[in-house]
Amino acid sequence: MTLDARVGALERDVAALRTESRGWATFAVSADQKAGVAGELLSLIRQDVNEIKQDLGIVKSEVAGHTAILGGHSRVLGEHSRVLGEHSQVLGEHSQVLAEQSQTLDEHTRILGEQTGMLREILSRLL
Repeated sequence: MTLDARVGALERDVAALRTESRGWATFAVSADQKAGVAGELLSLIRQDVNEIKQDLGIVKSEVAGHTAILGGHSRVLGEHSRVLGEHSQVLGEHSQVLAEQSQTLDEHTRILGEQTGMLREILSRLL
């Protein structure tokens, strides 16, 4: 092989190596960019997760507050139910007394009617 042939072969080999190294360099740069983007995406996902955790903490706090309020309302409702039960019992007792008094009034009205009739008869005999 002549010197020119050898130099030509070496130049072709160098050109091939340059082309190949450019391909690998392009691939490496692309991979590095993709890795950077993936890291950025992971950071954004982490931020979103942290925000969701904060929001969840706020919601849990609000739910705890609402639960306490609901417990208070339940106690008040229980007390009102108890008082309503007592009032219903008293109302039932008063209704029974009213019914008994109505019977007594009816009986007195009947007796008064009988006595009025007797007085009229007595007065009619006297006059």
